[in-house]
Amino acid sequence: MKNLSFWRQTVAIGLAVLFGLTGLTGCSDNNYAVAPAASTTVTGTVAGGAALVGAAVTATGANGATATGVTGPGGSYTITGNLTYPVILKAVSGATAYYSVATSAGTINITPLTTLALVVNTALANNLDAVAAA
Repeated sequence: MKNLSFWRQTVAIGLAVLFGLTGLTGCSDNNYAVAPAASTTVTGTVAGGAALVGAAVTATGANGATATGVTGPGGSYTITGNLTYPVILKAVSGATAYYSVATSAGTINITPLTTLALVVNTALANNLDAVAAA
């Protein structure tokens, strides 16, 4: 049990640092206003043992902007929007929902393991829907 507590604390500290530091990016001398978000593209695959075809994928940026897409063949998705990092991703297919987080551009897969990585942080465990909708 001590090992699980250690990992929870490690993930919690890591996410706190990540979200704390990302709040500093995009600042200017103009009253610390956040710079407008440039067009951002997030791509990846949604799978849970098998690819989830037709899953609705929602990306929510740190700036509160959202963009949506639907998975195609092989569970692949591409979402483009005016999002700032980090970006929380939520994929829903029927009663199944998976989550992931993107801290920079690249391929971001959404799986049960990426969901577990977020759930291990007890501060997020019961609030993933709220965080994804923020």
